[in-house]
Amino acid sequence: MIESLAASRYRRTVAARLSRRRSPLLSVALVAATIALASLPAATVAEPRSFPRTLSADRPGQAARLQRIVDAGRAEFGFPGVSVAVVFPDGTIWTGASGLADVARVIPVTRETPFALASISKSFVAGVVMGLVEEGRLHLGDAVARLLPDVRLGSRSIDPRITVRQLLDHTSGLGDFLTTAALDKAVLAAPTDHWTTVRALSYVGRPFAEPGLRFYYSNTNYVLLGLLVERLTGRPLATELRERWIEPLGLRTATFQGAEPPASTPAVAYRFTSGSPSEAPIDMTDGGAIRPFTAITTAAGAAGSIMASAEDTGRWLAALVTASSLRPATVARMVADAGRSTAVIPGFRYGLGLQAHVIDGHPSIGHSGRFLGQRAEARYFPKAGLTIVVLTNQSRTDPAVILRALLAYLIPSNAELALHAS
Repeated sequence: MIESLAASRYRRTVAARLSRRRSPLLSVALVAATIALASLPAATVAEPRSFPRTLSADRPGQAARLQRIVDAGRAEFGFPGVSVAVVFPDGTIWTGASGLADVARVIPVTRETPFALASISKSFVAGVVMGLVEEGRLHLGDAVARLLPDVRLGSRSIDPRITVRQLLDHTSGLGDFLTTAALDKAVLAAPTDHWTTVRALSYVGRPFAEPGLRFYYSNTNYVLLGLLVERLTGRPLATELRERWIEPLGLRTATFQGAEPPASTPAVAYRFTSGSPSEAPIDMTDGGAIRPFTAITTAAGAAGSIMASAEDTGRWLAALVTASSLRPATVARMVADAGRSTAVIPGFRYGLGLQAHVIDGHPSIGHSGRFLGQRAEARYFPKAGLTIVVLTNQSRTDPAVILRALLAYLIPSNAELALHAS
């Protein structure tokens, strides 16, 4: 992953601004991530950890420095609003907000503001599926067609060779209904329509590849997983998500859009027509409470309909990857599966609902999310026991530019640690 010129400029800006404030921010050189991460062993996921004592939300002066990083990033890239959460290894949490949730009404982002998580929702759904696997109600090698015999994908039945595992790690070979020109035209023509799963799956085209032979990121996989959960449990996916994850973890702002109302006023979704940070944002919403708008979000369904604040997203990811809700062996299995996707597309590492990436030399697991007018990043760094979530209400710039700046401050290089200690 090569850093963009804009991201490089932002990091220099942050360092300069904090330096002028006599901040002890330790600068870290940015390099392309070239470490091959075949898998993260179980020991790095759920075993007891020890970390630098400085990795805590209670470190003196740290909150102000983190907030300045977020403010600088929002200003540099012209984000309407940003919400950030950092979950530290000792369980303490820092949350930061910058900018506006609603530009027209001048409503600021707060720690309670929910954002559309888009594809970060896939990890929630994967957690439900793996819970069913733990209970023996489902197996990764089960044929999906046997469990969903009446489901049609466009004009086709489900290929009998496709397994549950292949849906989870995107090696089913199925095409992506959500990126077709026909669906795009349909949702834009009637943005307030509430789509059913049957209607969404009618837009699935020809398979991308034979099952198991290629990695191809397809939202179709997770819509089918949502249907599987409902068939096996006899209950809506929203109910399973709420009872397995949302309520036990106390996630007050997390809701499944289209099935549940938002817990509080959500951030408006905005798009832009250029890269200028001074450009006025264009509202993507349809007048309702679903983000970015009803048709596209309900069409995405299980593949991308969850909404939550940054704090609740951070609490959820930290709980998932540290095996607070699933067994350690299950979480290790979810992460280790990233080696399968690497076998069919070298360099891309996607496990069972979790992406495994190296960010500036730091292995991470988590997921990103992208919708019209919303982009998000949620990453857990197992070597440091640190979770960072960045949510934005725009779709122009990768919010990882802010995540990386936060990461550089929170986990400085070894040389800088030695200098600071002396």
